[in-house]
Amino acid sequence: MASYDLNTDVTFEILSRTDLKTMKKCRVLSRECNTLTYESDFMQCHIKRTNILCGYLIQSLSFSHLYFTFLSDDEPGINDRKLKFDFLHADHVEILAVTETGLVFCKSQHPENQHYFCKPTTQQRELMPSPNPPYPATQYPPEKIAMIVLQSIDLWFKIVWLSDNSESYDHTYKFLQCKIFDSNTWAWKQSDDLKLSYDEVFESTDAISIHGGLHWLTLTGKKYRILTFHQDKENWESIHVPDSCTSDYCYRIHLTIYEGKLTIISKRRGADLLEVWTMEYYKQKCWNKRYNIDLEGRKEEIGYYMTVSFYNAETILMLNDCRAIFYNFKKKQIIRSIKLGTKHKYPMLVSFVQTDYEPIQLKRN
Repeated sequence: MASYDLNTDVTFEILSRTDLKTMKKCRVLSRECNTLTYESDFMQCHIKRTNILCGYLIQSLSFSHLYFTFLSDDEPGINDRKLKFDFLHADHVEILAVTETGLVFCKSQHPENQHYFCKPTTQQRELMPSPNPPYPATQYPPEKIAMIVLQSIDLWFKIVWLSDNSESYDHTYKFLQCKIFDSNTWAWKQSDDLKLSYDEVFESTDAISIHGGLHWLTLTGKKYRILTFHQDKENWESIHVPDSCTSDYCYRIHLTIYEGKLTIISKRRGADLLEVWTMEYYKQKCWNKRYNIDLEGRKEEIGYYMTVSFYNAETILMLNDCRAIFYNFKKKQIIRSIKLGTKHKYPMLVSFVQTDYEPIQLKRN
């Protein structure tokens, strides 16, 4: 046991001093290494010892105006840096997609509908071609937009843009136009339409990028499913959710990531209880119930929460009407409560970001 403790301490000391890219690569060395890097003590130490920005980028719409904020559970004074977009020299910037590595796809209204790819921490930006047209020439806005990083050195990424094709509706199915941007070619291409049930709606605030794919949560009637875009073959797959995760049993479910695994958090009807399900083996699509998080007696403190996400192995983020709450579910205590104000009452985008200040180099064919 003493030997194991020593090895754990040595691993902690080494990994907490490595850069972000190296640390993430080390997660595949062993289950112990993977678990260690998600622990709150490790994350705090890693942020202190390296140049890292870690937290949530939130975009909200209030009275036709977009507002941004950046939230972190770091100790006060450690992480005073913020994600800013002044370097774009554009007014009324709208964030369309964010990656965990801190890359952002956005557009400006002035100049009108110019699209950018950028890394705010290094103030790098690239003017991008806009989809032509940006979305179908109807009154309907885009449905979902997401970005996935395929390669971090000699950066390679793709953007998937789903938009409402109202002309393809019937009483049984609807079709979403799918456009894909590839940074290698620096161009958009039209893909096959995505076929959905007529009454199927997206429940996810944004896509979850993991295992080489983009994952959205959708709801049809009382049945949830995970809609997955695989970037390698550029095709779609439907993934089942645990049998107990239906609207009959759950008030709401959230799709997120926990310790590098695709995860569902479900709020049980009639109980102050969150169930945490992780997909332990992605290829087999096997779900395992990981935790029951009992929130009984916390209703007055937490209130009605809209979004749930894991910040680290012990802490979840919950957003209620005007507050962000970091709750340590293992210690059963609120770590931090941050007042957001009424302008962030209805967030459009809540994205976890763990990024560095190293300049990126785009790969181009």
